Amino acid sequence: MTDLLDARQLAAAARCADAVLAAGTTALGVEELREAAGVSRRTFHRWFPSKARWIHPVYAAVTEAFMTSLRSRGVPSVDSVVAAWSESVYGPDTERSLGLYRLIRADPEYWAVFLEVLEVSEARIAAVIRSLSTDHDERAARVAAVAVVSSSRLALERAVTSGADAIEEFRAFLEEFGAWGRGGRRPSASSPAS
Repeated sequence: MTDLLDARQLAAAARCADAVLAAGTTALGVEELREAAGVSRRTFHRWFPSKARWIHPVYAAVTEAFMTSLRSRGVPSVDSVVAAWSESVYGPDTERSLGLYRLIRADPEYWAVFLEVLEVSEARIAAVIRSLSTDHDERAARVAAVAVVSSSRLALERAVTSGADAIEEFRAFLEEFGAWGRGGRRPSASSPAS
């Protein structure tokens, strides 16, 4: 697949998202998605080898926006991670974010692609956390990234299933994971676990 953040590919994927949101379902066929994307069949299949693949660049762009926002805030903390998340993942268009998540979550094919994106995102976010914080060794940075990605998924899930405030839920889940509780460090063998 070409660079996930290629502007043309991302624009085509965003048009697919618009079509799915307008239809209120992920049951659109490949041809309907291709027409919405505004690209040739050949290009559509090269960029999106399966029907649900168009979500990959959409969420890769969200991850990139999150990482850019996080980098701009310096050393990661719960507050800076929540601020970066609310700016890039949850907003600027909350209804769109939740609507798309709701539809993707209900479709096993789309959900599988979404989970693949999360796995890639974890590694990318871990690298950013590691580069910003001397308190996070490689393992602690990976754990913190898993906490960020899992908290994001759980917060969005609570927002679409119960109407909970996604930002408050994200903060609560992030704090429960405790990735920043000891400065990101694991207790050493000689120190008591907190």
